Amino acid sequence: MGAPILDVVGNGQAIVSDGVVVAAGFPSVVLVRTSTNQDSLIWIEWVEPWMWYVAQITSIDVPAMIILEGASMGAEWLWEELA
Repeated sequence: MGAPILDVVGNGQAIVSDGVVVAAGFPSVVLVRTSTNQDSLIWIEWVEPWMWYVAQITSIDVPAMIILEGASMGAEWLWEELA
């Protein structure tokens, strides 16, 4: 199939470095697995998705749960007080 693409430079900027896409505006993807880009592989495939998951939990799920539980418990308290 040909030689692996390890380094590509265009217009003075790196597009692919050590087999990993590093161009601005493109998602990071490991094109060629080498012994020197294993840290990029772990970062891209394991750490980044986990960090996005944590960001979603803390920024969306937790505030929504607080609001919904507060409204539910507030309505329950009001119902008990009125009864």
